[in-house]
Amino acid sequence: FMSSKSKKDNKSGFPLKGIIISSSLCSIMFFAFVAIFSALVLKNGFASSMFMPVGLLLGGVSSLLNGFVTVFPIKEKGMIYGAISGLIQALICAVVLFAVNGGAVCTGTFILMAIMIDCSALGGIGSVNFKIKKKY
Repeated sequence: FMSSKSKKDNKSGFPLKGIIISSSLCSIMFFAFVAIFSALVLKNGFASSMFMPVGLLLGGVSSLLNGFVTVFPIKEKGMIYGAISGLIQALICAVVLFAVNGGAVCTGTFILMAIMIDCSALGGIGSVNFKIKKKY
């Protein structure tokens, strides 16, 4: 006879579909934010030295959301599932950046990947610990 815990484990399984969907959507969101920021820079004439810090910040924010959204329906193993979703998002963004840069790889890409994995793991941890307060 199976205990209730093993039935739950067999039912939930590894959330690969949710991780891939969340990572893909948050990667698109990251590049949309970067495109909006680039348009603002071109229109308002900000210094081009702001690209790297703002890009890293936008990568962290999109990854934090990625980890949160990936783990929220599961509510378990937040750090692991968040880090896996961050790794997939980082790989998607690295491939796109590699193609855009004409095959050149810079240290900023590796820093962005590390930030994405870390922030996504933090988002997963936050999602597991997130409690919705009921009014009654």
